[in-house]
Amino acid sequence: MDAQCDLGLLHVNGQGVPKDFDNAEHWFRKAAEQGHAMAQNNIGPMYQNGLGMPIDYAKAMEWFLRAAKRGNDLAPQNIGYLYEHGLGVPADFTKAGERYREAVARGNHNANAGLASLRAKQMLETLK
Repeated sequence: MDAQCDLGLLHVNGQGVPKDFDNAEHWFRKAAEQGHAMAQNNIGPMYQNGLGMPIDYAKAMEWFLRAAKRGNDLAPQNIGYLYEHGLGVPADFTKAGERYREAVARGNHNANAGLASLRAKQMLETLK
């Protein structure tokens, strides 16, 4: 499964092979259907950003949730981002914060940037 996920990464980034989102999605999905959490997470941004497929925030959320259930540390940050920006879900800073904190608790310290963004937005709201 790791090799399949790695092949997907090579194709999505065009490393050593031509950039090919269809092949990337093929390899990510192959690994994801076997329960590979990182592959599940990697499908999410493809839907979120329309990489080789139409943008579909609901499907992105579905894949992020699957990955989060399997313990992936990036998925909660991605879920938080969707909640923070109201992409496919109503904007909800509380849920976004919960997901960002979950990502940090799993060792993804990059999610602190999401928490900082939320704090700044909340401060701006109080000034209005």
